[in-house]
Amino acid sequence: MACTLTAQKTLTAKFSSLNREQATGKLLLASQGEQWQLYFLGGQLLYITGDVHRVRRWGRALRQHCPSFQMDTRSIGEAKLWEYHLLQRGILQGQLTLTQAKSVLSAISGEILFRILSRSDLKCRWGATKRQPDTQKNQSLPLSYLEIEPILQQSAQLRQQWREMGLGYLCPDLAPIWRNTTEWGNRMSEDTSITLSKLFNGQNTLWDIALKQKRSVLDVTRTLHHFIKQGEIDMRTTLDLPSPQEQLNLVGAALRNGTQPLIAC
Repeated sequence: MACTLTAQKTLTAKFSSLNREQATGKLLLASQGEQWQLYFLGGQLLYITGDVHRVRRWGRALRQHCPSFQMDTRSIGEAKLWEYHLLQRGILQGQLTLTQAKSVLSAISGEILFRILSRSDLKCRWGATKRQPDTQKNQSLPLSYLEIEPILQQSAQLRQQWREMGLGYLCPDLAPIWRNTTEWGNRMSEDTSITLSKLFNGQNTLWDIALKQKRSVLDVTRTLHHFIKQGEIDMRTTLDLPSPQEQLNLVGAALRNGTQPLIAC
């Protein structure tokens, strides 16, 4: 609880200050070897990136809020904020509504803020920059302070509930895997066994499973808590998926080598 309140107060004060100053630049947050980059334009939040599962998080937000969005990843080039670029392009081409794009930004921001709020020793560093031309195509897309504040409050509330339920030892970026599939498979129907074996295979994080099951990550983790404590489920770290730039590079290399490319979706 103390970590959540400390981090929340730090972020609230910083967001409010940047809003008043209509600041443009990057806010770098660091704690325990992790870093997060928060990009602002005129005091509004453009995007948040972090070290863990950037592409997975992006994919979850798209599947939740705009599953039919057809991205042209060839247009992003070497853009640092390729996600924001794709959302802008989607709006301009009429594939996305402003509400859908903002929902994607909000979902991604909420997940990262949930992780940041577990830290009490946040170090902040601000770097001002000039406005970039490619971020001015849609001035309505960035999240205003009035839009960021409830996202921060919701993330703080979720973090508080997480701790109160004794889940503080778990991170939703971890992936559960059943240790003895034969034993628990005998307790349920074949269809249920197959479904669970695909979900809890060490490749789906708790965030992923919550989305697949259309449940809150708190509800999913609370359900698994007993099995984790009993040693029936292990929690593992899992790699992120290739970014659009990496996928394009893989395709290009495969074409040059005359091999069939493998695309991760």
